[in-house]
Amino acid sequence: MVKDGHFHGGHNSGVSTLIQRTELFSSLKNAWYPVSLSKELKRGQQRKVQLLDTHWLLFRTESGRPGITSRYCCHLGTDLSNGRVVGDNIECPMHGWQFDTHGNCTHIPCGAPIPNGAQQFSLQLTERFGIIFVWYGDKPEFDFPEMSDLSTNLKTSPPITVSLQAPYYVAALNSFDTQHYEKIHARRFVSPPDISLVNPYCLRIDYTAEIIRRRWVDKIMTKLCGDTTSVAIESWSGGILLLKNMDTHYGSLIGVHPSSETHCELYIVALKDREVRQTLTNSLAEYLALRLAAVFLKTYLAPDLGIIANMQPHKGILLDGVDDALQTFFDYWKALPQKSPFRLRENRKVA
Repeated sequence: MVKDGHFHGGHNSGVSTLIQRTELFSSLKNAWYPVSLSKELKRGQQRKVQLLDTHWLLFRTESGRPGITSRYCCHLGTDLSNGRVVGDNIECPMHGWQFDTHGNCTHIPCGAPIPNGAQQFSLQLTERFGIIFVWYGDKPEFDFPEMSDLSTNLKTSPPITVSLQAPYYVAALNSFDTQHYEKIHARRFVSPPDISLVNPYCLRIDYTAEIIRRRWVDKIMTKLCGDTTSVAIESWSGGILLLKNMDTHYGSLIGVHPSSETHCELYIVALKDREVRQTLTNSLAEYLALRLAAVFLKTYLAPDLGIIANMQPHKGILLDGVDDALQTFFDYWKALPQKSPFRLRENRKVA
């Protein structure tokens, strides 16, 4: 820490930092994560999914139901991505064993009885906003998050994706790095932001900031909001970020897919409370406005993407006062559950 203008870290601060990074970010938190756009998984199709170092197979049954199971067959470890969807099951290409969306073996062609334990590991999932989300863990510890400042009767934009060459937890951490807002995003805080722990899984930041006119997005925001803007951001275990602009009443969902230790994809959806009385004209206007809002957010985030590429975040030398939000984030992050109930030996094979 830096106190009274002096660094108090000791000679082993580099080693300590490495240990802190290993402890804080060693495995995937239990959370909801996006894994695919809905339109990219049609009936009867399957695709490979990676969540950090674990490998899964996402498929959609012929009746339209999505499911996700471990990628390698529990029989002999055959790669199920080389198989096919048969009815409501995924079929192993080697021996024809079939598994349903819960991973249960439902059919063995040779006529042998289905053995006890003939089951693929599976994850629970939900389909929202044109995106398929999975819960990484045994069973969801919290419902799919909804921001209290937005209603459940939402109009949404089509989702857009952004590739990020950085660990997945950077997206959540970055939201609480209050020092970078002015330098990178042209937002100067009017007063210190408010940081609150909504529940053990949700950390929230509320702030009001002056808009510094640097880019076209800043100039448009001043037309919409005036010289200042008020924003709330919620991190839900790092897998989902919810944002709400209190001036425009538009919100956004950013889902974070941790595809490897050094790479992630952001799924961005703009949200707005649906008008009570819908006409063809205002419905079309809302649709176009939401599409623009999603593009606007992507543009707003663009300066971050190049800067945090190849970043290896850790709890380093934090400053008293100005880094208090980061300290709160690290405390929150360390307390998040990250227990995996799965015996992932079969699921850790190299893709």
